[in-house]
Amino acid sequence: MKNLKFGGQFVCKMAMLLAFVFAACSENDAPVAGGTVEETGVYALAGWGGNVVPVMLRSASLNNSGDSSSKESGVYGGSIYAQKGAVVTLYELDSLTLEKTDRSIVNVVSNNDGQFTFDSISFNSPYVLIEVLDSCKTVNCAERSGLNSGLLFGSSDKIPYQLSAIVDLRHSEKVSVNLLTNAKIPFLRARYAEGLSFSQANETAERDFLESFGIYEALGSFEKLTDENSELAYVAALLMELELGEKVSDIIEFYSWNCWLGIVPQDAFAALGQKTWQYYLNMQKMTDYYIGYLAKKNNIARCTDDLEGVSKTVKIRNSTLSIICRSGKWNPGFKLMEHTNGTMTDKRDGKTYKTVTYNFGEVTQTWMAENLNFADTTSHSVDSALKNNLIGRTRCVEGDSSCNINGRVYMWMSAMNIGMADIRLLSVDTLGVKKVVDDTCKRVFLWPAEKNNREYEFADEALRDSVMSVCIDKYFYTSFDWTKFISAERPVVHQGVCPEGWRIPNKKDWDILFKNLSAYYGVDVENTGSFLIDDYATGFGLKEPAQLKTGDDGRLSSIFGPYLFAVIPDVDVSVESVNVESFELPEYFVRFFLSGGIGMSKSKVFYSPNDAPGATGTETFVRCIKN
Repeated sequence: MKNLKFGGQFVCKMAMLLAFVFAACSENDAPVAGGTVEETGVYALAGWGGNVVPVMLRSASLNNSGDSSSKESGVYGGSIYAQKGAVVTLYELDSLTLEKTDRSIVNVVSNNDGQFTFDSISFNSPYVLIEVLDSCKTVNCAERSGLNSGLLFGSSDKIPYQLSAIVDLRHSEKVSVNLLTNAKIPFLRARYAEGLSFSQANETAERDFLESFGIYEALGSFEKLTDENSELAYVAALLMELELGEKVSDIIEFYSWNCWLGIVPQDAFAALGQKTWQYYLNMQKMTDYYIGYLAKKNNIARCTDDLEGVSKTVKIRNSTLSIICRSGKWNPGFKLMEHTNGTMTDKRDGKTYKTVTYNFGEVTQTWMAENLNFADTTSHSVDSALKNNLIGRTRCVEGDSSCNINGRVYMWMSAMNIGMADIRLLSVDTLGVKKVVDDTCKRVFLWPAEKNNREYEFADEALRDSVMSVCIDKYFYTSFDWTKFISAERPVVHQGVCPEGWRIPNKKDWDILFKNLSAYYGVDVENTGSFLIDDYATGFGLKEPAQLKTGDDGRLSSIFGPYLFAVIPDVDVSVESVNVESFELPEYFVRFFLSGGIGMSKSKVFYSPNDAPGATGTETFVRCIKN
């Protein structure tokens, strides 16, 4: 299989698997005594050696420039064939014990598609062991298959790798010799030794093997694995991963992909095209199989109706993962915290948002369960001040031109619906004398909020730095005069960019949410972000606004920026509160650091104090809360 080059979109060329031809003289399943001939068999056998796994994405970590340093292929999976010339040996098996007799035939793989054939096989027993040596374990393996051999079999490229299968020549129509047929052999021999017929032992052995992986459905014959889209292909991929032990690749490695699947909006993958979306679905299914395996490995019973909604904890590497029984399978996630989902419509532009309501006893909170996306600067029904304050101070995440996937990014002052004229800066000099900062220095100090304003008089960096230096010398310390736009009531109620009847959350609002999550799930407040990711558990809908791209090599790349939500500060609005000797920076944002994905308590949350002037231009998302 030739190495492929990837262009602007994923292109994956899958070789068609061999249509096998098989002929046999006997049609019954009766065992034939080892070493005797009840009916002389002359058989023909054709098949292929190799593995079939679903196509999945590679991820690439980007540096600050947005470039990936990796040159590896962007896709993972597809057909992986035994190399041309690989040795294929057919061993006759004793019909009573399935052990090797002294008879065998040797051939080789005839082409680059892993094909082999045997004509006129004259064995006394119809049961044979097929061994293919070596399967995709050569220096040129990666070039032929498009898949780095080190991902499958470790670091060495020269150690022969063997695949095997035991078949009944009388009933085998298509023979695929792969990792699953190899893994089934001890189960098959054990069941056959119990006295089952070969066909019964074969079927039971496949069920035994799948159940050892936490899979309780029949997925078809292992010897008929020919399609990378089949369910068995995912099991084969999982087996590949587990054979590596601690050297698991970053392709199917759970930490990486549970993170992607859990915290990045699904629509972000769909926006990259059908191929990327399909690869995303493949990874989702791969994760499902891995969770089932972890449950079995940790001696957790099958997910049934009796266990619906029950959560368990499994070990994974040096950490733990919470899983929950839902709809007949174990899923990564946490136990359900009581909440009510709903919707609300922003009358200003007609957009509808998901909502979630929590009853915390004495306090009931209703939050938007998705990020705000309002930017109407033209309609007459919209407040004129808000329209002006939004211009040049809101945008969409790259790759999400309509902001429908991630919601809208707002500068803090536009989220608060604060204009430049509303802001008054106070200064305290070294003698403790308070005075108002002049307009020129105010404009310089607030430059982050003007970076998109083409008419900004200090857009030139050199000029701005020069004026800034003078202003810093002139004003020892500066702070907002909060009396201009924050009311004296506590907690602060401030509508900002939110719809009528809704408002910007204050610190107390977030504190109530975090502390109740902390008490319910038994974790520190700083770890409560993990539960807001899990839609089933809390319904909050927290997702990472990642910028996803596919490079020329087909790799999926991402840029994760700071994930901030706007907070209206609870501050002393008195002018006398400005004190150069003792002051507490107001908290403008709540910051989430999302990591580990659903079911892992790794996502952090903390407040982000900041200096008042610089905070005005900081970009943030908005989650409105109902009054």
